[in-house]
Amino acid sequence: MLHMENSLSQILSNLLNDIEEASPNSRGSLYSIYPINFVLALKGHKKIHVHLSKDHKKISFKELASPNFEIQANVTEILQLIFTKKIKKSMLSGDVELATAVSYTHLTLPTTPYV
Repeated sequence: MLHMENSLSQILSNLLNDIEEASPNSRGSLYSIYPINFVLALKGHKKIHVHLSKDHKKISFKELASPNFEIQANVTEILQLIFTKKIKKSMLSGDVELATAVSYTHLTLPTTPYV
């Protein structure tokens, strides 16, 4: 399980670093709201705890102290979130405003076509 957590953390870190480098505006937006702790609760799966800060990006199956918000969804809802770039407020608990800002920053970035 530890190997999977390390792999997921590396993937998350690489993705967020790419996002930050691709768009200086996004980097500034993200840095202004870091640090962030949140939980992704996928129905039927173990909760995923995410910590984001300027220097550390971590995914874990172990609880993190004081999550700012939680996203409760099933896999279909997560896919809809990715494709529509809109998050349903009914999926959020905790600091809904912060959750919306995080999802907006991550979902509205310019995309690069695949070669």
